[in-house]
Amino acid sequence: MEQNNYLDDMLLDFSNNSIPLENKEQLLKMEFLTIEQIFDQFPEIRTEFNWSKEDLEMLLESKLLLGKVEKTNVFISKSSLKQLIEYRNNVK
Repeated sequence: MEQNNYLDDMLLDFSNNSIPLENKEQLLKMEFLTIEQIFDQFPEIRTEFNWSKEDLEMLLESKLLLGKVEKTNVFISKSSLKQLIEYRNNVK
């Protein structure tokens, strides 16, 4: 008889992360983009806003964007970027 792995699948080990449980689901669903992907998918960031890589990193550090830094790679949440773009377009 084959072992039922349903419980094993449901009980994933998240104990090594320091993220609160309610935020884990959001993090798992969050889509991250690199700086290069951001410039490709949102060209207005460079053309209209004149934001550079350093500007995006500063926005991440100041918590205006959600994301993470892994070694030398910067990953920014696509949804937080869209919200900041929307805000910026409405503030003009």
